[in-house]
Amino acid sequence: MNLKTKLLSILKDYLVPVLIALIIVNIVGISFVLGESMEPTLDDKDVLVINKIIPRLTNVNRGDIVIFKSTLEKNRFSNKILVKRVIGVPGDKVEIMNGDVYINNVILEEEYTNYSYTDGDLSLVVPSNKIFVLGDNRNRSEDSRSSRIGLVDKKDIIGKAVVRIFPFDNLELLDNIFGLE
Repeated sequence: MNLKTKLLSILKDYLVPVLIALIIVNIVGISFVLGESMEPTLDDKDVLVINKIIPRLTNVNRGDIVIFKSTLEKNRFSNKILVKRVIGVPGDKVEIMNGDVYINNVILEEEYTNYSYTDGDLSLVVPSNKIFVLGDNRNRSEDSRSSRIGLVDKKDIIGKAVVRIFPFDNLELLDNIFGLE
């Protein structure tokens, strides 16, 4: 076996799998739902597959479920990772009045939550590079309504939820990235 053939064999056997693994790790991730803030859509201890690359290449949209680094302290070494739904994107006027959420003066129709009342009154325009997020379980969610979380900076978005993979009996496509019906 000559040197060129040996090098190609090493590349094929070792380098290519390592490169593929690195690409996968940077594109796809796993996230865990901790708590009740996204019920009834997601439950405590659900496991999600997230797409890490789409939020970097394109904008997140209203209705997307995102995973992001919050300013809440998990421990003295890291911040808490949260899972919430995008309600407002840059330029949107978000208002909460009398328990209803309005986006650009239009009441938000929310089929993903079975709670009709959203606590808190506010009015704001989402600035560039920020998003406004809420948990689907509004009564048990600390989200953009809270000064402890506030608007989420786009650079803090880790990924977008694509599929719930656990529990297995609740396997569900959360984001229709492939245009499937």
